[in-house]
Amino acid sequence: MSPMNNHNLVCDRVLALAGMLQVAFLVQQVARQGTISQDSAFRSSIESIFATDAATTKEVYGGVAGVELGLRLVRHHLGGTNETPITPSDRERIRYFFSLVPLERRLRGLPTVLDQIGTGIVSARHQADALGGTHRDVIAALAELYLETIATLGFRILVPGNQVYLTRPENANTIRALLLAGVRSAVLLHQRGGRRWMLLFHRRAFLDMVAQLLTSLPH
Repeated sequence: MSPMNNHNLVCDRVLALAGMLQVAFLVQQVARQGTISQDSAFRSSIESIFATDAATTKEVYGGVAGVELGLRLVRHHLGGTNETPITPSDRERIRYFFSLVPLERRLRGLPTVLDQIGTGIVSARHQADALGGTHRDVIAALAELYLETIATLGFRILVPGNQVYLTRPENANTIRALLLAGVRSAVLLHQRGGRRWMLLFHRRAFLDMVAQLLTSLPH
């Protein structure tokens, strides 16, 4: 593999990983605070679901800026040392990540479910075109799609948080729509050859790529 091709693959894997961690962060916010403070990150994560024909990984997220939050989380999680304390929030985000990976793996073996998801995304995309990607009706449609497909696979992602917020239908819909976006990023990570063991053995290459991508953003 040429150095340029390898560079592009690392870039793609880092972006997909950032997409997954960004979703984990946003799910945490909704579950624990009942709101999302990162509107642009939320929009990029949700709209990545609709980017099924994107020419590049960057386009899936609307550009590198779409996963800036996720890139900072990758740097946070991979850049720590043995002396860096791991917080409960850190552990929770890592648990979300490792929950999304087996879901993606199960989906790969279920073409009928994948077709159902694809059809549902097309329908929701029509709504998004008319109303906007993060309109509550679009979020509700994506949440229903998650319930009808991924939630039936027998692998449940537990979302801890404040029950006051978790029991609100709009928050439950947002969390499910975000988890669908997380699975979308997990699919992308696998398509780009990303594997969990790379987080250990390619850690420095990932961190170098994160630094390059963040530096490329306007400030």
